[in-house]
Amino acid sequence: MFTYSSIESHGIVTPDGEKIKETRVKVENGKGTKTVIMKDNKGIHSDTMKLNSKEIKNIQGRKFMPELFHKSIKNVIRKKVKTTKRSSKKGTRKSKK
Repeated sequence: MFTYSSIESHGIVTPDGEKIKETRVKVENGKGTKTVIMKDNKGIHSDTMKLNSKEIKNIQGRKFMPELFHKSIKNVIRKKVKTTKRSSKKGTRKSKK
């Protein structure tokens, strides 16, 4: 039975305010999740994905995976853009009489 847990936090101060990116990995009983949480002045945004078997084997072997959180970060950024840019609905088409 393999159990693993890791939490890392990276922060930066910008003219817009403080931004914190937190990455979490948790593996228990052959299943695991990876989570990215971004906190900034616009709020808290997060994305959680399941780890595949290859990623779990690499974690067990203590291998470095630079692209592990790449897709999760893209999803968080996409969610942030969706919440900040709300599209306006156009009126419905008028029926011809």
